Amino acid sequence: QKVAVTDITKELILADGSKIAINSTSEFEYPSEFSNEERRVKLKGEAFFDIAKNPEKHFIIEGGDLRIRVLGTSFKVRNYGNESLAEITVRSGRVEVTHKNGGFTQIWEANDQLTFDKKRRKGRDISKDNNLNALGWWSGKLVFSNEKMSRVKKAIERTYNVEIEFTKTEILNCQYT
Repeated sequence: QKVAVTDITKELILADGSKIAINSTSEFEYPSEFSNEERRVKLKGEAFFDIAKNPEKHFIIEGGDLRIRVLGTSFKVRNYGNESLAEITVRSGRVEVTHKNGGFTQIWEANDQLTFDKKRRKGRDISKDNNLNALGWWSGKLVFSNEKMSRVKKAIERTYNVEIEFTKTEILNCQYT
């Protein structure tokens, strides 16, 4: 089955009990029933996954050239085809991220955030995400603590799919809490 989301978010509960929240302008493809060996789905765009634990069947997400394998965890994937970077933010548990052509395999744990450069096929930035803003589109909350206004602007634009302009560009260097 295929779900294409345009300007809203959509939540699904899969046959195994896994919960998926799909962000706007994204596509999610999944079988009505999983095979006996694995639970495999496809994602184009952005979604938050809360995966039901099943050690006998790995949950595998194919997103462009990246493959994400989990047993039971919650995390976000952002991988739009027209963007040069993909982003994985782990909320709980562990995920394994690999590139389909090899050369990259890493395991990420709770609060790890990976920014993956799709052209160079390597992790560009690995950090701890402590403020949940990567999930703002899903949670409806953005939190900033002494953050540069340029980053606040970017977070608001991504979360609400809007464009913000400042008449005075020096505001972008101000700190915001």
